[in-house]
Amino acid sequence: MKKKTDELGFELKQNATTPDEYLKDNADELITESITAYIAKLMQQKNLDKASVIHAAGLDRIYGYQLLSGKRGINRDRLLQLAFGMKLTLEETQKLLKTARMAVLYERDVRDVFIISALYNGYDIDSCDQLLFDHQQPTLQNIS
Repeated sequence: MKKKTDELGFELKQNATTPDEYLKDNADELITESITAYIAKLMQQKNLDKASVIHAAGLDRIYGYQLLSGKRGINRDRLLQLAFGMKLTLEETQKLLKTARMAVLYERDVRDVFIISALYNGYDIDSCDQLLFDHQQPTLQNIS
């Protein structure tokens, strides 16, 4: 993805005469793969195995395998857990969320500020959850 979202928006509003033309001209800029395929590609690029990602993400083993295989629907918090399990950067995490068509981490959202900070600082999932818990924010692993 080389173009910024606002550039694509401008093209769509101003330059493209039809949606088909826009899609053809920007095929390389569009999200076309499933979140399951994207996660598998990321894991392959980073040479990660499912078992270690599931463990590092703090997920139940069976549930984690179901998420990674696409047999279970995934929500934003579980996706963030996987991001921590794969040790993704903030940029990689944002792309993961976009690929899943979920809200990216937002610097104006109090809870997201702590998650962003945890990603910047290389926290694991337990340390991120402790940070969230200490600031009375819902944890990713739903611990109390």
